[in-house]
Amino acid sequence: MTTKMLRLAEVYLIYAEAILGNNASTTDATALEYFNKVRERAGMPSKSEITYEDIRYERRIELAMEGQYWYDLVRRSYYRQQEVLNYVNDAQDRAVQYEYDEATGTYVEGDENTAQQVATATAEDLLLPYPESELVQNPLLREDPVTYEFLEERINVFR
Repeated sequence: MTTKMLRLAEVYLIYAEAILGNNASTTDATALEYFNKVRERAGMPSKSEITYEDIRYERRIELAMEGQYWYDLVRRSYYRQQEVLNYVNDAQDRAVQYEYDEATGTYVEGDENTAQQVATATAEDLLLPYPESELVQNPLLREDPVTYEFLEERINVFR
């Protein structure tokens, strides 16, 4: 069994992202407080305004090597799908290969002859599948979703 954990810095960044919402930027005091706590702990200067790109960068640095970035992209794709697809397909150098240069003792970017072929990401690639155990318990999850009409009498049943 695996144990899922959230670090305090991750919670702070999630909170700041939730306050930012779909806005281009925010100067909200609470969002800045928690965002800057993460930066200050790392010895970075505080910011007086943050954008999604600021939060994305902080999460990328703070959670490096923890396997969180793909889930960040998937979460973002729920409301900015084309932005994420453009980023994955165009902004990332996914095909680049690095070669060891004996003369300098460093790795250098290879040329187009060493680049790998990579698939183009599509909207379907951004969907997380249902776990198999859930599909076994409820085969209706395999069917197309249907609309549900929230009627006032059904809502009031639980009051």
